[in-house]
Order: sequence, then C-alpha cells, then structure tokens
Amino acid sequence: MSYIKTLNSCVCSKLVLVTLLWLLECIFRAGLEQEIESLKKKLTACTREKLNLQEELSEAYRIKGQLADLHAAEVSKVSLSFSLYIQHMCSHWRCWQEVNL
Repeated sequence: MSYIKTLNSCVCSKLVLVTLLWLLECIFRAGLEQEIESLKKKLTACTREKLNLQEELSEAYRIKGQLADLHAAEVSKVSLSFSLYIQHMCSHWRCWQEVNL
C-alpha cells in the first residue's frame, strides 16, 4: 500500500512538473510574440523615418543644385560685366593715348 501511495505521489508530482513546464513555455512564447510585435512596430517606424530622411536628402540636393546654378549665373554676370568694363577702360585708354601722343 505504501508503495502505491509513493508511486501515486510521484506521478502527481511529475504531472505538476509537466504542467508547470507547459505553462512556463506558454508564458515564454507569449513574451516572444509580444517582443516580435514590438520589433515589427519599431521596424515599421524606422522604415518610415528612413523614407522621410531620403526625401529630405533628395530635396536638399535639389536645392543645392539650384543654388549652384544661381551661383554660376551670378559669376557669369560678374565676369561679363568685368569684361565689358575692361573693354570700356581699354577703349578710353586708347583714346587718351591718341589724344596725348
């Protein structure tokens, strides 16, 4: 009789252990599923932020190109103005030389 009680007690203990292990596994899986969902949300947010940054960078390069074009146009104007000024001064200088020589 004592042997049967001990065996019964042992079987019950093992069933309790199995049940506890099963519950722990369920809790662990639930935790992993929550972590996976959290990481998916973070990935979505990072992807959205990456796209926004790419759009901002594209806009910055577009503006940089426009500024470079404006700068080149201004340099061209200044260069042309300076060239015309030099030509004008040279013509005055030739006139002055002709009058004074």
